[in-house]
Amino acid sequence: MKTHHCVSMVPLFNHLSGEDQEQIDRLVSHRHFHKGETIWQPGNDPLLIIVARGTLKVYMISSSGREQLLRILNPGDYEGVNTLLGAMAQDIFIDSITDTEVCLLRKKGFHRTSEQDTSAGT
Repeated sequence: MKTHHCVSMVPLFNHLSGEDQEQIDRLVSHRHFHKGETIWQPGNDPLLIIVARGTLKVYMISSSGREQLLRILNPGDYEGVNTLLGAMAQDIFIDSITDTEVCLLRKKGFHRTSEQDTSAGT
């Protein structure tokens, strides 16, 4: 049994009831990545990435072909809320700096759940 919900670390979800968080958490897949692996790159399906353990780097490739570091993600940090809500995915890459465990919430699953909640409330 899980001791925490990954989604509770994200401000978009941490105000929800435990039952609602559990519903979203059922959509989350837990993955392990080794140091140096790419977790997300342009063209991949939009998703929310929540760092459970380890460290990730978020970067872009400049027009000259150089890596431009945008931010480092540590446990409890996340990336992808805007794309989860419908914004265009940026041309960013996300790689693991260390062996890392992440929680992944795919946009497709999240939208199916939010649509079901909306139709249930009508």
